[in-house]
Amino acid sequence: MNQRSTDRALLPGVNLARITPPAVPPHLLVREPLMNELDTPIPFAIFVVAPSGYGKTTLAAQWAAKYPDNTIWYTVSKSDTPKLSLFHFIESFRNLFPNFAPWAESVIDTEIDTRDVVTKMANEIGQLGRTINFITDSAENLSNKHREMMEYWTANAPTNIRTITTRTSVPA
Repeated sequence: MNQRSTDRALLPGVNLARITPPAVPPHLLVREPLMNELDTPIPFAIFVVAPSGYGKTTLAAQWAAKYPDNTIWYTVSKSDTPKLSLFHFIESFRNLFPNFAPWAESVIDTEIDTRDVVTKMANEIGQLGRTINFITDSAENLSNKHREMMEYWTANAPTNIRTITTRTSVPA
């Protein structure tokens, strides 16, 4: 799955563990009815909401394991800023598409224009020519500072993306 180029450094602050789907032990039972729900045709967005320990991440990881060649993963940390989230998103796409978002390095030392970067990303994803499964795990950790970025994403999300978001609380 990982086609990452070894001659390029990660964007600042990106943690590879948080853009890699967790390994799923082979002995876990697959919850077929839930897995079938996740296979809804594009475009769609599903929120998986349950308290900690109920298997949200495991379910998402099992589904990601079915589609390793078109699944993007991002586990949110409470300390993530919108810019750091953007960098994690970009690097998660670069796991599959090494040349994704070639403009990203140009915004490392600048304040990002949220509308511009979200539009660029959405357009690039839309031009990939295949279905992308985009999993955001632990989304309850996104701060209020992410709101503008999330609103632009909702308004501009490409139609070739299936989004699954796990969280412990219902989104506002």
